Amino acid sequence: MQVATAPEILRTNLTSFVLTLKALGIDDFLSFDLLTPPSKDSLCHALENLFALNAIDDNTSMTELGSQMCEFPIGDPRLSKVLLTSIDMKCSEEILIIASVMQVRDIFRRPRSVHQRTEFDALLGEVVERSGDHSTYVNLFMDRTDLLGNSSFVNVLAIRRAKEIRSQLKRFLRNYGNLVEYDGAESRDTIIRKCMSSGYFLNVAKLSNDGNYYTIKGNQKIVPSTSSSVFSRFGQHSSHIIFGETFDGAQGNLEVRHISSINSVWLRELCPHYWV
Repeated sequence: MQVATAPEILRTNLTSFVLTLKALGIDDFLSFDLLTPPSKDSLCHALENLFALNAIDDNTSMTELGSQMCEFPIGDPRLSKVLLTSIDMKCSEEILIIASVMQVRDIFRRPRSVHQRTEFDALLGEVVERSGDHSTYVNLFMDRTDLLGNSSFVNVLAIRRAKEIRSQLKRFLRNYGNLVEYDGAESRDTIIRKCMSSGYFLNVAKLSNDGNYYTIKGNQKIVPSTSSSVFSRFGQHSSHIIFGETFDGAQGNLEVRHISSINSVWLRELCPHYWV
């Protein structure tokens, strides 16, 4: 093993870091005097992500959308983009719930015995949305509020923290438009997944013939995390999925959390500049 852990700037996605530098007026960040400079490939990858999110233009200058994305106190520009898009799609209250849950640890407690697993499955069966995790979070917070503090399988501390984060994000998002619950022609589940796709269109995986999911960009095999068992145990397999984050799994796999199935057609509708 290495004598010392590598600095975080060499281990994390630099998209948020580069966007922050842009907001501070530092355009020539390739020559910015960092204590431990990251590779140019990492910085270029961050620029590519920001351009895909419409946070910067062809000249790498920050756009109005990019300036708005910087206002949110979260470290993921993709989620900031989703929050801003939710105003246009008129589902901001639902997306605020999802954004807050994605900032905390798992809101469900894992069962420890066979008997507990049966009870846990019964609980999820009442709130689960078979399309995936994002709509399930909304179902729990909006439709089954009675379970938020009265179930042994709900992480009360995580729920409390998520509510605090939602209140904070709501104050920022209110500056850009009216915040409403969705009440349109499409189903709530569909509009939620479309809105999430508007920011996480870079995190797309496709079901292969071997039964596994591989990212479209990079062709890396991914495995749904046990914390996303809502999708893997109850969900319906879809040819395409989006995911919120990746991490190294216990078995050495690249695991993903916050998963939902999507229609690949949405990618061309919502992000024609990236998916042609």
